Amino acid sequence: MWDMALHLPPKLSALLSEVLWKRDPSLVGVVASLQDIQLTADQREELRQIQTDELMETGLHDDDEPNERGLLLEGLIDRLGHL
Repeated sequence: MWDMALHLPPKLSALLSEVLWKRDPSLVGVVASLQDIQLTADQREELRQIQTDELMETGLHDDDEPNERGLLLEGLIDRLGHL
């Protein structure tokens, strides 16, 4: 297990919740308790993969450059990698 204290800005926390509701509702409770629980490396990777899938589907312009949502998702993926 990993020690962590993650304080996501409200916009990123809302985005994480939105994507989890869409892709894996069983993980939504994780958002509410990110400051109180410890995540394993596998859990962190699962959250990052879900966000990466969302980035590929909704976060890129036609030229594969990130749109505004994509930039937020990239930031979220980075934050999840540093738990």
